[in-house]
Amino acid sequence: MPASPEFLRRNKIPQDLIPPNLGARSAADLSSPTLILNRYSQAKPGKDGAEEKKCGLQAAIKALENVKGVYENGFNEWIRSFNGEPYKIELRLTWDQHRRVIVGFGETNVLESGISLLQPYGVPYIPGSALKGLAAHYCGKAYGKQDERFKIGGVVHNAIFGSTKETGAVLFHDAWLDPESVVGSLRRDVLTAHHQSYNINGKEAPSDFDSPNPVAFLSAAGTFKTFITLVDQCVDEKGKTTYPASNNDNVSDIVLKFAVRILREALENDGVGGKTNSNYGFPTIIEKKD
Repeated sequence: MPASPEFLRRNKIPQDLIPPNLGARSAADLSSPTLILNRYSQAKPGKDGAEEKKCGLQAAIKALENVKGVYENGFNEWIRSFNGEPYKIELRLTWDQHRRVIVGFGETNVLESGISLLQPYGVPYIPGSALKGLAAHYCGKAYGKQDERFKIGGVVHNAIFGSTKETGAVLFHDAWLDPESVVGSLRRDVLTAHHQSYNINGKEAPSDFDSPNPVAFLSAAGTFKTFITLVDQCVDEKGKTTYPASNNDNVSDIVLKFAVRILREALENDGVGGKTNSNYGFPTIIEKKD
């Protein structure tokens, strides 16, 4: 019900600050995927576990409609934060209706499986740390075989990705979902475990008579945008500048393009996130350089 005038006066809240239709909206209208998935705000008492979880996942998918407007404002501010960046390359990563991505599958969650959601909006995103980790691992695996400098701990690897002692020259930013992809970006998926006893302890041999156990979870689809940039300067653990990335235009351009090349190859060959063996995490990539 709407906030009463007495409540507003008691809490010194100007009445004209409260939208007139706010009190008439239900809790579901005001909820976000974050509240539903992390706090289970749409739990239905009395339902069994599987049905309750199904209701929660469906509510999270529907709640994306509530956050699209405010998320679009945040997205535009994030884009503007890169204005004037001297060295940047934009990547658009798209998972269409036939392909999905799921990052944060093993995150702590009230449900059996998680997914990375951008706070406070509750919209799926890909953390920059996931992209950087993917690229760093791929660089050491693919390029390190031919040249020691590209292995983890090698000179080139440290210069690009950094180490425990010094900062790397390249920044891998979070991949934000395009506002046009928000509604419908969360998709309900099912993982069916057929041989639970065998998978848990291995004592019972798998059999065709084992009962399957469908486990529902959320994955993401849509177009994500990220930027790869250079830091202004790289410093070691003592604060000493070790790689002035933007002082030499030619070197900076080479370093940035090579880092993007590694990331693209990693996404195309290894995929990002969980369940890559089931073809999750492999996007269509479009590159744009200012």
